[in-house]
Amino acid sequence: MQWGETCHLRFDDPEGQLQGENPKEGVYLISSWAGRCVFVVKDGAASVAIPNLAEPADIGYDAKRDRLLVPYFKLNKLDVYHP
Repeated sequence: MQWGETCHLRFDDPEGQLQGENPKEGVYLISSWAGRCVFVVKDGAASVAIPNLAEPADIGYDAKRDRLLVPYFKLNKLDVYHP
């Protein structure tokens, strides 16, 4: 996939309010505000990577340090996750 191309992923998240990043080829990290988690989608399968998050906002990915950045909309807080 190239920058600017559209990718359509389908998985079961009944809540919606999604935002995502594509840190590595074939891997997608998707935050769900209403679902209160971050999903990882790999090889067409989605699973919860980070559960129990209070309103995760627009996540980011630091490729240099291999870190997922999860800001919180109302908490004035940023969590940094690494593998």
